[in-house]
Amino acid sequence: MIDPSLQIDRTNPDRLGEYLPEQPSYAGLPPGWRAAYLTWLADGRRHPSTPIGYVLLYFFGLERRVLLDHLQHGMPAEDLQAIATEIEELVAVYGDDERL
Repeated sequence: MIDPSLQIDRTNPDRLGEYLPEQPSYAGLPPGWRAAYLTWLADGRRHPSTPIGYVLLYFFGLERRVLLDHLQHGMPAEDLQAIATEIEELVAVYGDDERL
């Protein structure tokens, strides 16, 4: 989950993500990494050269939406379909990485 109270460093975004942990969390990222992640989100989430850690972080959020939000509170079918479509499109772009 994105915590807007956490700092970001737009002057030093880490677009390479070389040292992203296997299971990143937004709160655990340094400010420059958070800036790179937010930029990737804002730019449409389809840049093939994006480090897979940022993609995985986004997948974790989608997983949370389905497993927690939907199971606890329910979601409209169109929201679930939109998530399924998003996953299919992300796999088409990033699916060559074995961690996905």
